[in-house]
Amino acid sequence: VSIDSIIEKGESDELEFKSTYQWNLETNQTDKNLVQAILKTIAAFSNTDGGTLLIGVNNNGEIVGLEYDYKCLNKGYDKDMFELVLRNAIESSFGTTFASRKIKTEFHEINEKEICKIDIEKNDELLFLEVKDKNDNKKKEAFTRVGNASKILDPEEIVKYSEENF
Repeated sequence: VSIDSIIEKGESDELEFKSTYQWNLETNQTDKNLVQAILKTIAAFSNTDGGTLLIGVNNNGEIVGLEYDYKCLNKGYDKDMFELVLRNAIESSFGTTFASRKIKTEFHEINEKEICKIDIEKNDELLFLEVKDKNDNKKKEAFTRVGNASKILDPEEIVKYSEENF
């Protein structure tokens, strides 16, 4: 299946587009909330049936590319450094075993712009992500895919969801 045909399908329960990894296109600066949104998507896919995340593609399927994110990197503008930063975030959030066994990354060039394709496999157990609330307190949350969105599982749903899906 070509990357173009994947993009043409549009977002779904198994496909998500993100314009950038950490560069906010509206404020023109790095934004940790964007990284958090990517990690939530990865957790949601792994807790459902797996899926594909494309970074460098906006919600309309238009190619933004990774150039903005490359410019955020301290050590250079390339996909190797981008992949290292991305994998470090995944590993520190979900562990080395998950990062090495359930995540596959590829880079594709479309219209002279690079995008990153992340394939996420369904995990063997419910995956939690540590997030900060409005008061900067850390807590662990579980996410799932509902249609084309990542949703938080309510605490009372977690046990039932885990029993039914893992």
